[in-house]
Amino acid sequence: MKVLVLAAALLAVTSGQTQPAEECHCGVFISVQDGEIEIHRMKPIDTGSCDAVDECTAGCSEEWANAAGGGDLDAELDNGQTLGHELCHGANELHHSEVHHAVPMVYARACDGGWIATGDQASDYLCCHEGKQVDCVPPPM
Repeated sequence: MKVLVLAAALLAVTSGQTQPAEECHCGVFISVQDGEIEIHRMKPIDTGSCDAVDECTAGCSEEWANAAGGGDLDAELDNGQTLGHELCHGANELHHSEVHHAVPMVYARACDGGWIATGDQASDYLCCHEGKQVDCVPPPM
């Protein structure tokens, strides 16, 4: 009888759980000498399926165009910060406080798949010092 009660309780608990959303992850990356590093995470998108790679890529492009001013580093975001400031802050949070003449690029990842370039990028070079956006001085010749 105790086993039956325990089984019923377990069934009730598991049936009340919801399935996790099929998330599409959007990130902003920069190229460095050793490859590419993520400097900012955008909000995830529920695509309804981990196989919805095209929808994921399109969703990240749309988020970049709408929320990030299409890549204008001086565009003001909903939080009152500029895109450049937000990217430098994100880079700093991800332990990359120094960024030099980098072109931020948008990538998409459906669930736990690999990152795919969306083709979207910032309209200018990004430079950060100690997590704050600074003017990019011309690199030495």
